[in-house]
Amino acid sequence: MIAHAPSFTTVQLQDLTRELVTGLARISRRIELMDDDSGDEPGMDSDQKRGLFRQRSVFEGALSRMADGRYGLCESCAAPIPYGRLLLQPEDLLCSECVVPQ
Repeated sequence: MIAHAPSFTTVQLQDLTRELVTGLARISRRIELMDDDSGDEPGMDSDQKRGLFRQRSVFEGALSRMADGRYGLCESCAAPIPYGRLLLQPEDLLCSECVVPQ
């Protein structure tokens, strides 16, 4: 069975796109600052830096999935991820049933 991405309204897609683009810009700015000797991210260790690069990759992946019509599907079970959940965390890859507590 082929899963289909949730049917979001135009306004919902605009909201989600805005959230993803804003999040990506915020992360990219932090990466720029950590590379700038005069930046606002003093004392950032290598784990934190790797975390920022991972976050950027996740946001870029979400935008890519949106472009090819796969956005909003759980990467584990292919169930649709509700709009409300994506609005809070637009980069989410998993539905609430598949999230493993950490």
